[in-house]
Amino acid sequence: MSMNVNILEAWARFFPKAKFTSILSYCMYPSHGEPHPETELWGTEPEDYLFSYAMTKKALLIGQRAYREEYGLDCTSVVLPTVYGPGDSFAENSHVMGALIGKFVRAAQNSTEVVEVWGDGSQEREFLYVEDAVDGIIAAADNSKVDVLNLGTGQAYSIKAITEIIRQASGFSGKIQHNTTKFVGVKKRLLDVSSVRKELGWQAATSIEQGIHNTVKWYQTH
Repeated sequence: MSMNVNILEAWARFFPKAKFTSILSYCMYPSHGEPHPETELWGTEPEDYLFSYAMTKKALLIGQRAYREEYGLDCTSVVLPTVYGPGDSFAENSHVMGALIGKFVRAAQNSTEVVEVWGDGSQEREFLYVEDAVDGIIAAADNSKVDVLNLGTGQAYSIKAITEIIRQASGFSGKIQHNTTKFVGVKKRLLDVSSVRKELGWQAATSIEQGIHNTVKWYQTH
């Protein structure tokens, strides 16, 4: 919370003519399987295990509104799904895309026979390639006239489907073992991206297959 206040104060004191664009997470939304519209940010609560982190993000939205009304400053925000791509963290305790790519690439290089995947593979998530995320953030910073926009693909993929794409891209030929005792979070998370398409005419350009292929190749060479 103190970081939010410091950033907002710096904006008001030193950059009052600059447009402030904050980058938020779709973990702010409540848990259900339908696409989340921006209006759902208010009057709802996030999952308990994400509550503190998610509410600090919501607090930044409230702070921006207050500073805009008090000082007449210009601002907007974007809500992102899981972002992945070259330069990601590929440790086993990373976000699901980076963690899976790391597991499969290392397993293929080390001729490991089995890769463990948490959950039964049915849980669904939305993913945004990093270059598309950058492009969308810049588009919002330059052109958005609204408080907040969901910035994503508008499509969720099961972990099973993601796992298969990663397996093929990495060249792993062993077995996949699902560990259903591990915590996997909400069943499905997906953004409603109709507003960003209407307001900015923006949509992600990179397919999930191409994005995973690019990321796997980057990690293999680094």
